[in-house]
Amino acid sequence: NITSHDAIAISDMLTCSDELNTSYNKLGDHGAELISKGVTNTTTLRALSIIGNNNIGSSGTTAIANALTNNISLEELWISYDIGQDGARAIAKAISTNKTLKRLLLCGDDTTGVESAMIIVNSLHCNNTITGLGLPVGACDDCVRKEIDKTIMKMYSVKVLYLFQCFQEAQDDVLCEVHSKSFDNGVIDISHRWLPPHQLVSLGFFLSRSHRKWKELNLQWCYIGDDGMNILHQWLCGDKANKQEITKLDLSNNNLTGASSHLIGDIITHLQPHALMLDDNNITNLKNISTAVTATCTVKVLHMTRNNITSHDVVAISDMMSCLEELNITNNKLGDHGAELISKGIVNTKTLRALSVSGNKIGSSGTTAIANALTNNTSLEELWISYDDIGQDGARAIAKAISTN
Repeated sequence: NITSHDAIAISDMLTCSDELNTSYNKLGDHGAELISKGVTNTTTLRALSIIGNNNIGSSGTTAIANALTNNISLEELWISYDIGQDGARAIAKAISTNKTLKRLLLCGDDTTGVESAMIIVNSLHCNNTITGLGLPVGACDDCVRKEIDKTIMKMYSVKVLYLFQCFQEAQDDVLCEVHSKSFDNGVIDISHRWLPPHQLVSLGFFLSRSHRKWKELNLQWCYIGDDGMNILHQWLCGDKANKQEITKLDLSNNNLTGASSHLIGDIITHLQPHALMLDDNNITNLKNISTAVTATCTVKVLHMTRNNITSHDVVAISDMMSCLEELNITNNKLGDHGAELISKGIVNTKTLRALSVSGNKIGSSGTTAIANALTNNTSLEELWISYDDIGQDGARAIAKAISTN
């Protein structure tokens, strides 16, 4: 129940205090104006939480903001949403000139408060000193969240993200599990969980800004779709995202289509996974993926079962075989023509050890083409061609090839 009558005494104490928290009192605008004098004069204060449930409006907030422009010690500032839009603009202006502030935490859960927060957030994109940012993500609608996402992506200095009023996120153990288990063995496994956009943003932030190394990322059965892939791509392939070289990336069963092909290509280039799992999607138009795989030569294992791949994409697959060690394209729609194109890749590769083209409606002519390729191949150790209609002619061709391979 501190009021403005005691604000002078509090202001005097700031000359030797490191931290001041007077939230949930009754300072009002006049009390804030008096305390702002102490903020101007102190050289010791590191953390200030004053503009929170104190009945402080725009004039009191503006006074605090003006004090910030002359303060050389403050590193952490807590702000709540009774400040008004004029107060928000004043805070935004002060932050743009203050070079010591490192952590900015914005709290609140009402519509007006979120509008005030956005004024401050939108002013941060050029700030290179803020390393910790607290946001009311749970109180925002999707449009506001997208604006916040864009701002955070531009703020490459941010290493710590606090999410306030995120009751849904707090009840979901996805991010907690990432933090508690992921670095025990370098495996981040969030498989078999639906990941909505806001959690993908949080996960993307964590993956891109963390300096700790991780080896595997498993997002199998997360149903992220092309929109989610776009979110993940923005975080993992940003200019300032930390470079990682991982052993395995699993994006199976995520409702991905050809629209994600170029995004996956960029991620391959940036993360350089050893094994890439893309099973049970609907990814066609594989040229971008093929270009990335052949350019980096880091992907050695590629699984793309059940993707509705037809002969149109087999040229891209055949090109990738020049540097792959294992290729599994079971249960697609290659047909005889696709098998004939695959056979060219078998002839040219010197690295491929295992190939599965089972369940691809390959007949005797396609099988014969593969068999002929085997006679000229010196690397293949394992071939799966089951559940195809190879016929007796195809079987004889395979038998003959095996006798000389």
